[in-house]
Amino acid sequence: MKNIILIGFSIIIFISCTIQPNIKISGVFNLDKKQEILKENISNKNDAILNLGDALIKEFPDQKQWLYAETHEKNNYLGQKIIIKNFVLILEFDEKGILKSKSKLTVADMKDIKFDNETTKTLALNETYSKKFFSGIKKRLESKQKLEN
Repeated sequence: MKNIILIGFSIIIFISCTIQPNIKISGVFNLDKKQEILKENISNKNDAILNLGDALIKEFPDQKQWLYAETHEKNNYLGQKIIIKNFVLILEFDEKGILKSKSKLTVADMKDIKFDNETTKTLALNETYSKKFFSGIKKRLESKQKLEN
């Protein structure tokens, strides 16, 4: 009887475990499908908000370009993040708020972007030994004051 209960219990545990990967989705879900509703020279900003929600980034001050994104990522067996799907939609509006154009960027398009490797040096912050020393003392004093309060 104990063996039957043990086998039944182990079968229930084995069936309840899923083998599906844990996928994290951020941004607008099904963005590539939802963007098809928006038509150039017909849709406006209100249609974009209604169908896609608030934009991730709005170009200031005139807010003529809006950016929406959808990212699907999962962890591999070593814990590193792997991007499965990355879709970016850029909507450009005219002065009246009518959709002028829409651009789509995928992972393949983003691999072609070249970034500058130069670093910017600031004149105000100098990483000298004395600055590091005094900033360390300042952090210790602030942490002691937080503990006392």
